[in-house]
Amino acid sequence: MPCGESGMCGKLSGRWSSSSQWAERTEFVSEGSFNYREETILQGLTEKRYNMARKLGQVERAAFFINVPKIPFTDARLAASVGKTVEDFEKMPPPSISHCNVVYDALAESKSGLIPPAVVDARRNGLFTADGALDEGAFASGLFKSRSIVIASWFLFGKGQILGLIVGIKVVLVDSLNLGDKLNVPDAVLNAVTLLAVVGAAVYAALAQANDTAAAMEALEQYEEQAKAKAMAAQQAAGAAQQTA
Repeated sequence: MPCGESGMCGKLSGRWSSSSQWAERTEFVSEGSFNYREETILQGLTEKRYNMARKLGQVERAAFFINVPKIPFTDARLAASVGKTVEDFEKMPPPSISHCNVVYDALAESKSGLIPPAVVDARRNGLFTADGALDEGAFASGLFKSRSIVIASWFLFGKGQILGLIVGIKVVLVDSLNLGDKLNVPDAVLNAVTLLAVVGAAVYAALAQANDTAAAMEALEQYEEQAKAKAMAAQQAAGAAQQTA
């Protein structure tokens, strides 16, 4: 399978054809296991969030990355399109939570955690050509839309707002009111100060965003390790039960 994001999409999409195959989940994070004041992926893993999604008739990002890697790969046409067999795909390591999130972004065309099942099913089917191969252009388009929305939201609603504030102050207070002339400050100095302020704000916002992302990834990794340990314990218990029987 090709490396990169399109490869992830193929490995995951060849495991399901309908969201009904992964929409239900029984693994939940305790309500008291995280700080509600902080934005964390763990908030989407609670039973309360699952019940809300069911009530709204939506499927969850959390259900996608928990359940899809457990579904066997069965798409023979997709495997054949890259010169492999279903058995070859089954021998590969299961996709990680991070891989699942990239593919879900392309399907949701946003960072949303919830999406109508009919929409995700239609978009999943749209990722394949008539002969069953992955349409990398369609996948890239969905991912581009998702990332564009994230960037726009960062500037409009996130930490990037501070850049707009600085530019607004420059345009409204300095240029419109001619404060530079009134204070006898050269335009070159005002422009240099504004540029430094914008660069400083951009660096601050980027670092803050990186910290948020790192914290979310750490939470995901911890959850994934706990899930692996739980699955291994269940497998060992099943093996022990078979030996005792």
